[in-house]
Amino acid sequence: MSNAAQSYTGTGVHQRALSSMLALIEQHIVTPPTLEDVARDSGIPLQELQAIFPDTHAALVALAEDSLMRLVDGCTKAVVMIDPNDAMAQFGALGEAYVMWAYENPVQFRLMSNTKVLDTSQNPQLDRYFQSVRDLMVRMLERARDAGLLHPDENIPQLALTSRIYAYGVARMIVDDRMREWDNGRDQMEAARASIKDFLQRIARGSRAPNGARRPEENLSRPA
Repeated sequence: MSNAAQSYTGTGVHQRALSSMLALIEQHIVTPPTLEDVARDSGIPLQELQAIFPDTHAALVALAEDSLMRLVDGCTKAVVMIDPNDAMAQFGALGEAYVMWAYENPVQFRLMSNTKVLDTSQNPQLDRYFQSVRDLMVRMLERARDAGLLHPDENIPQLALTSRIYAYGVARMIVDDRMREWDNGRDQMEAARASIKDFLQRIARGSRAPNGARRPEENLSRPA
């Protein structure tokens, strides 16, 4: 059993079913398993399984939602550890938390990246988790702008989107084990953290506050 599947270890039918489904997806990522596949793999009677998950899609949604709750929890914990007066450092911590979530949940990340299998944007039950992260990103950037760390005319929604695209790309490289092609000397997460810091510094240089205000990158200090 993979490390990802082990995270669902438990005696309850729900946990056993999610563990089995995750392991099966890991083996056959192109075609998601059916409830019949999960029943055979887990030893749970199909009728008992269907009492919890009406169909395969419902089981996939449950698997994704469990992982997204971990994402939001990880993002919240990462942000509260940073000085609340340093919005840009909090923004960087949020990016690191997202990439770490992808690193720790690669099967779920791939599942939710495949819109043909599970389109999270069309599922309000799942999209609300991404929306909460999007809202958090925008609020942090607005606070950074209001503190003079970004230009007062900065396009915050566009900057949030650009940052989201960037973070997704970093996460995808880690999940696909492609980071080493560009940075072969470091651990993947170490390389990702360095890249995120560099990205924030470039945002800071490109969105300098007017009138000689302090450069935003001078506010990117992070605790060890």
